[in-house]
This record gives sequence, C-alpha cells and structure tokens, in this order.
Amino acid sequence: MEKIKYFVLTGVMSLITISCNDDITPIDEVKAGEGAELGIELLSDGNTIRIKDEATYMGLLDIIASKTEQEKKDFFEKISFKPQCILLNEADEELRMICENSNEQNFAAKYMEYRKKYDEVFMFNETDDEDLSAYSKIINAENRYFANEDGLFYIGDSLVRTPFFNNVAEYLGLTVATRGEVSTLSSINHAFSRQKTRKVGLYISINGERININFTAQKKGIFGWIRYATQYHAKFQLNGGFQFYETAYFGFPFERYVDKDNVKFQIDTKELSGDFSVHFGKVARRPGPLLHPYQTSGTIEVWSRGVPDVDKGVATVSLAN
Repeated sequence: MEKIKYFVLTGVMSLITISCNDDITPIDEVKAGEGAELGIELLSDGNTIRIKDEATYMGLLDIIASKTEQEKKDFFEKISFKPQCILLNEADEELRMICENSNEQNFAAKYMEYRKKYDEVFMFNETDDEDLSAYSKIINAENRYFANEDGLFYIGDSLVRTPFFNNVAEYLGLTVATRGEVSTLSSINHAFSRQKTRKVGLYISINGERININFTAQKKGIFGWIRYATQYHAKFQLNGGFQFYETAYFGFPFERYVDKDNVKFQIDTKELSGDFSVHFGKVARRPGPLLHPYQTSGTIEVWSRGVPDVDKGVATVSLAN
C-alpha cells in the first residue's frame, strides 16, 4: 500500500508519495561509506541513497544547505553519489563550455548532443528557443540534494518519489510586462526580471513548515541565454508567522528582520551560482491544541548585480503549511 504525505508548495497541493516495501523491489543493501555516520548511505545499485529516518532527513537538509557549492560536491563525492543539484551544476558548466568553444557552424550539433544527454533528467524551455539552460523538474528544491536522475531516494525503507513540474512553463508560470528594453515577469511566488542581456529570478516555496528560496540568473551570449554566477539582492514583506533563517550565504539581512508581520527586510547575498537554493525560514503554527496552520502571504522583490533595482522583479506570495 502507499502512504501519502501532503505538502502545500507554491499555493498548489502537491504530493510526496512514499511506497512501502511490499509494493516495490526489496531495498538493496547499502555500501559502506563516509556518510554512514550522518545517516546517509549509497545503495548497492550505485544510483540511489537511503537516509536513516525522517529526523535524519530534516537534519541533513540543514547540513547540506549550509555548504558551499564545492563543499556539497565534496560531500557527495565521499559517498560516490551525484544528486540532481550536482548534476544541474555540471550541466550548466558543460553548456558554458559548449558556448565558449563553438562557432556558428558547429554549435547546433553540439547543443543537440547536450539536449540528448540531459533531456530525460531535466526539462528545457520549449517556448523560448534562445533559452538554452536545463531546468530541474523537482518542485521542492531541497530534494535536489537527495534525488537521483529519476527523482527517487529512500527515507528508511520507504521510497520517496519527489513530485515534478510538467514543463518549464509550469515552473515559471509567468506574466510579462514590457517597459522599453526591460521585461518584468512575475507570478504568485515567483519574481522575475529580464533585461536585454541579463535575467534574474526568485522562487519561494514551502515544504512542511520549511520555506525555501531559489535564485536564478542568466546572461545572453551569442547563442542564447545561459546561467552565470552573480550577487543577488531581494526584499521581502511576509506575514502569517514567518520566521527568518540566517545563513552564511547572506548573513544578517540588510534591514534587520524582526518577528512581526508585514515588516519589510532586505538580503544581499555573496556571489552564488546561476541556480541556487537555500533554506530561508519557516512558518510557525498558531498556538493551541489543534496547531492550526498559518497562511503566509506578502510580496517578494529581486534584482542582482546585473539587473538594477529599478528594474527588479516583483511577485505576491501565497504559501500554506
């Protein structure tokens, strides 16, 4: 039988399906590895990890989220596993090298091979031929730390099937407003701004009580849009029990957050990759015997080193735990 855990992500009810072992192939034995003391182990298939239990899963989210990109890579190399977060970084770097080492005669062939290599794992923007980047299908960005190419991992003896977006359009969910050469794109929970040669985006989502943010940045080259590292700036005005979680990626906010509804505060990140996710905070539940959930709402704004604040992307927020 299947056990269903319900989470509200970006205002839409989504599912994480956990299958008991009587429905699936029996779990493989784990390989001894350096992650074992942290409760994370590679199965003998060499392509799937098992996390000891749900408490360990929650703890690992914080451990891995606090690491730099190189530290994440080193961590997973020790257990000989490439989760989707590492695969996406590699795909971005491979695309950058293709663009830098191609000409008009051979780029199309090289890019076709690139698409063929990653088409089963990631999704591509089918409505914009100039958008060359691969996109993660995984709705809850934190599970990119654990999911294999098929979006699967284990918690205990139960298989987790992390839910996917159907396509890039569903992920973006954007409307467009154009001012001269600047296009501002926004939707609920996803702020986005595009200029002639730079894009920046901010996606906010919820997993249980944990709120996550995903920054994206692209630059336009001779062949189209690819991701690049930049410094991000964002401003938030949230209510409904939001509690901020400070990390080394942005340290203390520019305008100090206080635990009070509708207080606007700003963060300024270090230089981060063109697709970067981080634990941002949580939604507290109302006190009382039933622990009623909060509905978090408000606004988010995003700009970057390449996109000035005058052209920032703006979106409304609607999250529920």
